[in-house]
Amino acid sequence: RRKLNLVIMMTSSVALILACTVFLAYDRYTYRQTRRDRLESLANIIASSSATVPLTQNDVKSTQLMLQILTSQQDIVHGAILMPDGSVFASYQRDGAPLELPERDAPFHITDQEISLFHPISMYDDEGTIFLRADLTEQQKREDRFALIVLLILVGSFVVVYVVASGVQRIISGPILQLTDVARRVTENRDYSVRAVKTTEDEVGILIDGFNDMLAGIHDRDVALQKAKDELELRVEERTRDLVSTNEELKREVRERERTEAALKERD
Repeated sequence: RRKLNLVIMMTSSVALILACTVFLAYDRYTYRQTRRDRLESLANIIASSSATVPLTQNDVKSTQLMLQILTSQQDIVHGAILMPDGSVFASYQRDGAPLELPERDAPFHITDQEISLFHPISMYDDEGTIFLRADLTEQQKREDRFALIVLLILVGSFVVVYVVASGVQRIISGPILQLTDVARRVTENRDYSVRAVKTTEDEVGILIDGFNDMLAGIHDRDVALQKAKDELELRVEERTRDLVSTNEELKREVRERERTEAALKERD
């Protein structure tokens, strides 16, 4: 029973952990994809506003005001409008964090802590670039909550699986335990007339049929041996009686002969 429960619980646990891992990976992917699309949407909004204020006018104040839209986005760490030569024209820093630009080898840069975006202000790269950086602390919080939920699910599933497995395993272990009890009785009492009760038509039922056939064969041989023993004892007893009778007859003949010889000697 313990082995069956262990196998069922281990199988269920592996399936649950695998499913939760897949869901976690999918949630991580979709969250990052959502953040990426959101950064791109913000960059498009800023780019459309910046198109009305050419960077060549050096209107830093107006451009700075456009970047204030980022203050409503709590996850945005940095925002900047870059000149065609890569210099910072206007910038936004959350909590005064210093602005550090990553390498511009790709439009997106994603790490475990943050995601960055380079987006052209227009279809021409020489008209400037918008840079946005957002942290992914919310993702870590989501993963922590997800891990807690997974832990609770696993604990609850262990309890449910154990209860269900304890009931289901009786279907398998019940006939086997009955078979074990019959085998113990046969071993202890040498009684080959007992039989195990067949309750299923599966492999366990085939095993019980084979066990009962084996007991029947042993029982038949035991009965035959006992019958042969009884017949042998009867023949031995009859033979013994014959020998005793023959011996008594010989003794009588010897006594008769001795009396005859004694009578002859007296006559002489």
